[in-house]
Formats: sequence, C-alpha cells, structure tokens
Amino acid sequence: MPYFESINTPVGLADALFDQFRNSSDIYDLEKTGMACVAAGKYDDALIMFDQIMAQSQPNLRFDWTIAIEERCKKIAELIKEDRVEEIGKQLAEWRTYTINKCGLASLVNMNGSNKS
Repeated sequence: MPYFESINTPVGLADALFDQFRNSSDIYDLEKTGMACVAAGKYDDALIMFDQIMAQSQPNLRFDWTIAIEERCKKIAELIKEDRVEEIGKQLAEWRTYTINKCGLASLVNMNGSNKS
C-alpha cells in the first residue's frame, strides 16, 4: 500500500498533510498540519500553516477554543523564528498531551505504552 508507506514517517505524514490542507480554511486542519510539520522538523511549512491561522483570525468571531489554538500556534511560531528547538519540543509535547486528553485517548495511549510526552 504505497500511500500508507508514504506516511509512516513524520516527514511523510507532514508532507501528505501539507499537500492536502495547505489551502484549507479549517482551523483544525491548519493546526494539525502545522504541528505535524513541527514534529517532522519542517519549520518553514509549519510557519506557513500558522500564518494562515493568524490571517484567518477575526476579532469579532473569536471563541475560547479558537483563541487557544491561535495562542499555541503563535507561541510555537515565535520559538521557531528564534530557533529555540528545545522549547519547541516542549510545546509540541504539551499539545500532544492536550490533544490526547481532549480526544479521550489517554487510556488507549497509556495501554499501548506510547505516551512519551
């Protein structure tokens, strides 16, 4: 299955998501793609995705959840621009833990011993 082989590495997944969602207007698509790019070390692509999130921000249509996404992405974008790699990794780990818990996957991840954050 060539598609699954192409996404079985962080870089492969980041490339596939970037190709699929680079023009998306969905904040979740932009965030997950940006974070995948960060995890793969594809910082230029991550900045493109994070910039799209900021460009779409509308002050009169902001909610707590959109503000949280914007703040997370803005923080990581700043760290990328300042080349603070260790702190980028910490922010990515925090996002991963938040996402796992928010999606109710903590017990599944812990059961498989895959929670390395």
